[in-house]
Amino acid sequence: MSRHLVYGLGIAVSLVAFSWAGAAQESDPIARLSDILYQEMTCSANKTGPALDQATEKKVKELAEGFADTWAKMAAIGLRTPSDNERHHFYSQLLHESMRFKYMTELGDGSKFVQGRPKYKGRGPIQVTHCYNYAGCARFVERLKTGEPARRLFEVVQSERKKCPPPRDDVKDHPIITDPEKLLGDAAPDKRLAATCTLYWWENAKFHMHEFRKSLTSGSEGIVEVSRTINGKQIKGLESRTKMYNKIGGCLNGNFEQAIASVKAKSRASSVGVASQPSDGIR
Repeated sequence: MSRHLVYGLGIAVSLVAFSWAGAAQESDPIARLSDILYQEMTCSANKTGPALDQATEKKVKELAEGFADTWAKMAAIGLRTPSDNERHHFYSQLLHESMRFKYMTELGDGSKFVQGRPKYKGRGPIQVTHCYNYAGCARFVERLKTGEPARRLFEVVQSERKKCPPPRDDVKDHPIITDPEKLLGDAAPDKRLAATCTLYWWENAKFHMHEFRKSLTSGSEGIVEVSRTINGKQIKGLESRTKMYNKIGGCLNGNFEQAIASVKAKSRASSVGVASQPSDGIR
């Protein structure tokens, strides 16, 4: 067989494979959304330091899949998804907290002020901390499956701020409570659940904190308030968080909103999942 023919057949096979992959992604808008998030996150990480190693790239891919799945479920029930400004803030904070997606578990035992230390020290790319936040994440994970409204997804249970482990039957034996490191930390074989808990913390803060929600719509002038909400009044690492923010602006993908719209359209067309509900104040 002519080598030119072999070469031509190789190109044809590659084009068919590429077309098939593109068609598969178009038929699965969540996969398309995940790909966009993965591109944004790897770009952001590589702009703020050395190129990611293979192990960290795997973590980023799994985190992107977890973010895409969680935002898709939120979009399907009518909750608002993040703007470019918000994702800009989101990535810059994750980069600082996780040291560019390298660590999913806080180094050391955590602050002496952490509720339930060291079992409930920081985990995930935003370092979700405190027993009551783990309980909130466990509740969010289960309620999101049935598409409950925001007031239920982000319910505040005052007793959980005083008692650890959480006393409520709906979460006290949840795996996130009983074995958090195995599910959310560096020991977790898959980082998608860590992504979901990160979004629980972020969206819960948006739901309950007006100043945080407002600061996410702004540019660099919102960095201080966003950082204060995440890290407390003293804001450790503000210089680092600001540098991260300033370096990653060009990484945001203009197709994010279109991908989210495709997720919503497919959800409506297939009638799979829970019917759309009012946003319940998510901004």
